[in-house]
Amino acid sequence: MIAKGRTRCFGVSVTKLRLKPLSEAPWASESSLLGGRCAAAKTASKASLAKTCSISPEHGFRRCLVCLAIVIQAACGRGSGKSDTRERAYRANNRGVAQLEQLKYTDAAGAFREALQIDGSLTIAHINLSIALFYAQDLAGAEREATEAARLLPSAPHPPYILGLIARAENRPSDALREFERVHQIDAADVGTSINLAQIHLEARRYAEAIAALRPAAAVEPYNVTVAYNLGLALTRSGQLDEGRRMLDRAQALRSIASALTYGTGYLEQGRYAEAIASTGAEPDLVDTSVPSAAFTPAAIGPPADRSPLV
Repeated sequence: MIAKGRTRCFGVSVTKLRLKPLSEAPWASESSLLGGRCAAAKTASKASLAKTCSISPEHGFRRCLVCLAIVIQAACGRGSGKSDTRERAYRANNRGVAQLEQLKYTDAAGAFREALQIDGSLTIAHINLSIALFYAQDLAGAEREATEAARLLPSAPHPPYILGLIARAENRPSDALREFERVHQIDAADVGTSINLAQIHLEARRYAEAIAALRPAAAVEPYNVTVAYNLGLALTRSGQLDEGRRMLDRAQALRSIASALTYGTGYLEQGRYAEAIASTGAEPDLVDTSVPSAAFTPAAIGPPADRSPLV
């Protein structure tokens, strides 16, 4: 009889088979249907089946299960050390992402620290920890983790985006402008970056720069209240009163639409690069693409077919 358990194989969870005595099976007391011509003898007892076949169905079936269990164990037992450590780190990271979405910033920071303790090379945990600390109002800790993440992942947009938010929170507009311009170089189409750049320019009365930053964003997200409102302000203050008034009216109309998007100061309200990164389970370091050492060889595991008529 097969008992099911769970194990890891090639980076994903699979069923592991374990043998139990055949007498424990729910069909152990009934006629077996296994093995060649023995399948026709539905009402025969185990004793008569054993006489009909040179090898009993129970013995042949058990040999089959033993071979299957050995093959599965050989295939799934490979590379379980390092990959298991990596998987536990990803699991702790994903728990932190879930806690962030529940606005449990301190608990989330603890989960990301746990992920780094398990595997210090998990770079996304540095990004996520900086986000959790930022929303927990630990700006110094958030800046430290975001700086480390930027060093480890120089092409990732998340670290400079978080550093820009920190600089704005600490009233350092020149530093914030530099960080958001770096994000813009990585992803010129990101709306959150355009909003932050435009707001910094608006505060400095650089209306032409603010308008230039917001027009593409308005084309990408015409349903964005924050984009429409800030673009309306920039146009109005630059002397383009008619177009500015139209954009402000549009922003007001969008506020009554449930599907409209408005940026704020809370988690999930400040752009996609201020959102934590979760593991999908398909990361290259979780998936073992090497060929397993197990091999399959055709072999007869049951009795030869008996062509004589059953009696």
